[in-house]
Amino acid sequence: MMGIALAVLLANGLYLTGIFDANPLQHSWLYSSLQPGPVAGESLIDPTIGYVVQPLGHLAATDWLHLRVPWWNPYEGLGMPLAGEMQSAAMFPPTLLLELSNGRLFERVLFELVGGTGTYLVLRRIGLGRAASCGAGVAFALNGTFAWLGDASITPVALLPVLLLGIEHAYSATIERRAGGWSLVAMALALSIAAGFPETAYCDGLLALLWGIWRLHAVGQSRLLPMMRKLLTGIAVGCLLAAPVLVAFLTFLPQADVAGHLGHEVGHVPFRSLPQLTLPYVYGPIFAFDDPAGVLTTIWSNVGGYLSMSIALFGLLGLVVPAPWRPDQRRLLRLLLGAWIALALCRVYGIPGLGAILGIFPGMSSVQFWRFSSASISFAAVTLAACGIDRSRLSALSHRLSIALALAIGALLALDLFIADGPAHNLIAAQHRYLVGSLVVGAAVAVAGILVLRQPRALTRVRLASLLIAIEAFGLFVVPEFSAARSVRLDETPVSYLRAHLGLSRFFTLGPLQPNYGSYFGLASLNLIDTPIAASFERYVHLRLDPTAEPRFFMGRGGAGRSEEELVAHLSWYQRAAVAYVLTKPGVDLTQLSGAFSRVFESPTAWIYHLSGTQPYFSTNTPCQVSPRGRARVTVSCTRPSELVRHELLLTGWHATIDGRRVPIARRGPFQAVNVPTGTHVIAFGFEPPGATWSVLAFAAGLAMLLLSPCRRRWSRQRDRRRSGATDDAPDPVV
Repeated sequence: MMGIALAVLLANGLYLTGIFDANPLQHSWLYSSLQPGPVAGESLIDPTIGYVVQPLGHLAATDWLHLRVPWWNPYEGLGMPLAGEMQSAAMFPPTLLLELSNGRLFERVLFELVGGTGTYLVLRRIGLGRAASCGAGVAFALNGTFAWLGDASITPVALLPVLLLGIEHAYSATIERRAGGWSLVAMALALSIAAGFPETAYCDGLLALLWGIWRLHAVGQSRLLPMMRKLLTGIAVGCLLAAPVLVAFLTFLPQADVAGHLGHEVGHVPFRSLPQLTLPYVYGPIFAFDDPAGVLTTIWSNVGGYLSMSIALFGLLGLVVPAPWRPDQRRLLRLLLGAWIALALCRVYGIPGLGAILGIFPGMSSVQFWRFSSASISFAAVTLAACGIDRSRLSALSHRLSIALALAIGALLALDLFIADGPAHNLIAAQHRYLVGSLVVGAAVAVAGILVLRQPRALTRVRLASLLIAIEAFGLFVVPEFSAARSVRLDETPVSYLRAHLGLSRFFTLGPLQPNYGSYFGLASLNLIDTPIAASFERYVHLRLDPTAEPRFFMGRGGAGRSEEELVAHLSWYQRAAVAYVLTKPGVDLTQLSGAFSRVFESPTAWIYHLSGTQPYFSTNTPCQVSPRGRARVTVSCTRPSELVRHELLLTGWHATIDGRRVPIARRGPFQAVNVPTGTHVIAFGFEPPGATWSVLAFAAGLAMLLLSPCRRRWSRQRDRRRSGATDDAPDPVV
């Protein structure tokens, strides 16, 4: 396992040592200078690592450190659920690392370490050798999903091998007739849910289901029910532990818009991307090149990861070649993993007929399977590759099998060339160099793998094959790092100005301080990039703010001045949303568009305009003295009955009290309103998802069951000793 840790640290060494900058803060558009990396393109496919993961996760971590449960985010849009939004992973313990400026890098390294170590332990559990398990652990730790994606979808990936390890623990406990064995299943399931991306967790869960079927078959009919009880107990306790985040999400969902993540037509990655499966950079680095038809842009925007040529080679060997001279205990597992890879790839690439088979699983139409199944495909392929390497301990590759594998890999490379030549045709010479280079490297890896498998010494075969998949995984993983920025200089003076002047009001950006970095810096921003979002906010954007905008990407930077025009045309509705400041790029003069703007701040990255006529965050319909004490508490003195409007989004879960007495909240547009009687009163607002108290009790019950499980195992052993006539001082029986 030390080898896995070393490989992960070395693979991230360019970031950890500061040679390249991995901090997503550059997506805030507040950099005054940025030195690009030596290779064109992007270091990651999905920029929401900056727009969503870092700022919302940072806010959740800050809330926990200030002993606040992160139910609500007042800094995004008109206010939005934080835990219920899911992508913040507000209930996921490693999210606390996002309190650090570069915490997402440390979090990703942690995921890679856990994923690689978990893979090693799972493969050792099913009887594979150390070298093969270590090589496979490195390959999964540095898999294509981790290398290419940095958004919230990667967060549950590391928990897939942990969940499978939990199934193995349950299997061992069943065979040995021990109590317990379900604890790791419960913890892995709870953490997978809390990790904040249900689609990845669902795809991983389907692979875990197949793994469980294999173990239920292996346990035998006599122990089938005990094994099922352990697995069902683990699932039940895992759901109890995840109850707070489940309640937050499920109560927000009926009030939310999730766009293409619910009930959409079955999508797929363009078939042109198939060569990337084993030759990841056949089209060059991420977004490095484009073509008039946008084929490469479409490919990069939808692909979710890759395998490698060595994994394909050894995986094919592990799938089709049984272990000689002894019963193959893993035959059913290999068949199930092979079937999963085949059906998943058919669905990913939209192959008619076979691709629809996985649609029998409930909710599959609500999963963007083509992108978020990549980690499960990778794990299945890595496991088959480890089986193939482990099989080589028994005999060297025969001449006939060597020719068969060479022909299969040759056919794959020919297919890759045929498919890839279309998008690469008529592009610049650099594009062709990546195409030719990928084919040459892929062929070299395949030849090296076949030669390794023909080595006469068993130990040499296994070690070299394991080293080959680890080296290839390492090389493919680090390629995008050379497209990262060498250095980034941030200009935080606009943040300092807003902190000093914004108060409880909001700002709207037409460029700098992009969404959702208001959440990161504790500044309320009307902009957002998120999924899901509240449907009432979506309607407010469409009807009142900008009918041309996509509310889930309310970024305020349309083309050809369109965002500025929409802002001025709907200015009164921005004022009603408590927008007091507007940020633009330097040189954009809003004073020429409306006299309501006055420029109050200039920096190399942003100009800030004050917007006059803005309604305060708390307002009344009659003259009253309003003294806010933060966003959730206000003292109001009125000479006659009045209505207090709080310019925060009203969703189910909000409650208000006047002098400690619960009062109803009325809806005024998307905002909150309460009736205030004559006199001086303290009004407080709070948000909890419906059923939050019960969810906390459920969590406590699950935690108690988890903590008492070791005690129950101890009591069970003592009972068995008494039944066998042994004394308390007798040693445990050897199984």
